[in-house]
Amino acid sequence: MDPLELFDHLVVFRKNEISSNNGLVVLSEVLGSIIEDLNTALKDRATCVSKIELPVDQQFLHAIGIRLAGQVSSSVITRGPQSGSAAGEAFRQFWSEKSQLRRIDGDLYECVIWSDKTNVCKQIIDFVLQSRHKLSRGSFTQWSWNQICPDRLNAILSFNPNGDLAETSIATSLRLVRAMDKLRGLLRGLNDKLPLNVTGILPVSSAFRDTATFPPVVSIPSAANRHKDGKVTNHQMDSQKTPIFPLY
Repeated sequence: MDPLELFDHLVVFRKNEISSNNGLVVLSEVLGSIIEDLNTALKDRATCVSKIELPVDQQFLHAIGIRLAGQVSSSVITRGPQSGSAAGEAFRQFWSEKSQLRRIDGDLYECVIWSDKTNVCKQIIDFVLQSRHKLSRGSFTQWSWNQICPDRLNAILSFNPNGDLAETSIATSLRLVRAMDKLRGLLRGLNDKLPLNVTGILPVSSAFRDTATFPPVVSIPSAANRHKDGKVTNHQMDSQKTPIFPLY
């Protein structure tokens, strides 16, 4: 079975030898220690952290498969033991400079705060590999490891190509449906001129079913920004948008 079907999060290593602060490290010799640290770091965020091998280009790459524990995996706070306890000291030693004190329910706890701008588990894994094991991430083209996260499509889903015109998109969708209704009537009116009758028209676009992530917005360049000769550059077409609706 494909590892993407078994695990929510994958860490794929490009080669068995990785550069570190202490020279080259043989991944197969330290992978067990890395998995142990990941179990400690992810704690309640993961239900399973396993060593796997991925067949890529007639070779097997070392990888780590992680099954996440629902919404708790995206929490931006890693809450540790109370400050001043033996467990709290061990927590601070593990997280080093990332650990900080937070007052919760009147008591001081060792905590780690993660950024909400990036996948939290990805940040934790990078910390374990780079800070705990001193491994070098490599360059953009010669990466030592790559993470396949469950939210890797979020950047596409959160990008609204219509920008500031999002508020008018609902109204535009209603006009779109009305335009489709009128098109149905026009096509059925051609039945006496066609060899086969048009009995129905079913649109396939999600915009007609109110399920589009970013409903369409019909737009034209603002008339105030046109040149005197009536021509508009492509740059102006992209930067100046005024919503319009069908005239029916």
